[in-house]
Amino acid sequence: MDEGARRQGDRPGGGRRTVLTRVTVEVADPRHDPEPDGWRELAGSARRRAVWSYDLLRTAAWASRHPVLLAVAREAGRPVAAVSAVLAGP
Repeated sequence: MDEGARRQGDRPGGGRRTVLTRVTVEVADPRHDPEPDGWRELAGSARRRAVWSYDLLRTAAWASRHPVLLAVAREAGRPVAAVSAVLAGP
């Protein structure tokens, strides 16, 4: 599948069904890019408020020796996952 992922679930009556979903990934540089749409809702659902604060992530990115990037995965436009990475190079 080039643009979607398969998810299987139970169907009424005991059968199985396959649902295709489209996931997009947005990559942001907290030093320059604004807080991604829906970020506060995603952060709130994680219940890790301080760690997920975009302002703190921005501060850490500016203080970092190497670029810090944030990737936000979206399903139907809604953020569903995120990962932050430091690009340290060779």
